[in-house]
Amino acid sequence: MADKPEEDITADIPLGPMGRSDGRTLGVGECGVLTSMTWTIGDIHSNRELSKTNEFGDIILGGPVVLAIATGLFGTSVDYRNFKKEHRIKTVAALGVKCTYLKPFLPGDTIWVESAIESVRPSESRPGAAVVLFADEVTNQRDETILKMTRAFLYARDDAQTTLTKPS
Repeated sequence: MADKPEEDITADIPLGPMGRSDGRTLGVGECGVLTSMTWTIGDIHSNRELSKTNEFGDIILGGPVVLAIATGLFGTSVDYRNFKKEHRIKTVAALGVKCTYLKPFLPGDTIWVESAIESVRPSESRPGAAVVLFADEVTNQRDETILKMTRAFLYARDDAQTTLTKPS
């Protein structure tokens, strides 16, 4: 019996806007915890009194922490869950991220993530899988873009996606 050819999952993944995440506000305490947990302890991130004299007027959250929060915001969004369900795909691997920081994240800021699918191509190393590039723009409550990033993921067909039920 011959092997069944791998289905091209790239055919039904459209390019273009995907949606906007819910917003997330982080206060001084949350910024402090994240700064401590990630050991981003430079004065600009941890010394509020000294930071009052810098160009931002306050401490700022470390860039990689903001990137992680933004990635999590979109990764838990309804639009992203629907995208994976509609196209019956599962994440196999995160392949990389390119990020440009444009403005600081200050304690009390609220951010949203707008994502679009920039490109889709078949994987060269994994037949039947696809590499998807997401272009993300993270904005704050002042409508300032604080970072732009491009994230690359490897997806494969998820034929096991069914309605979730609680275990008995």
